[in-house]
Amino acid sequence: MTTNLQAHIDKLIKRVDGLEAVLITDRDGVIILQASGENASSKLLEPILSNTFVVASDQASKLGLKKNHNSAVQLFPLVLSLVADAEANTGVLMDLGNELKPLTDVIIAAISEQKPKDDEQ
Repeated sequence: MTTNLQAHIDKLIKRVDGLEAVLITDRDGVIILQASGENASSKLLEPILSNTFVVASDQASKLGLKKNHNSAVQLFPLVLSLVADAEANTGVLMDLGNELKPLTDVIIAAISEQKPKDDEQ
């Protein structure tokens, strides 16, 4: 299953002009899947990127800016980071988030199955 997901995001990097990296992480920045283009900096794949977004989003809600449920596509509890150059088409990137939603739903279901249930602890 993971191999199919990895192959899919590897193809996205080649298919979308300007897309440099794709990271799927948990809220703590633990990388679940990642892909990067040939010219992408290795720093793009650091988990601090998605972790920083999560922390900033939580802090903004504490400032009275309301809870940020998503930046583009709802993938909770996962964070999808699409890193692209300045010329990349934002609409295409937003569509990629929607395209990846069914794939991330599979990951979310797998994570949910691995968590111990309250009555099993």
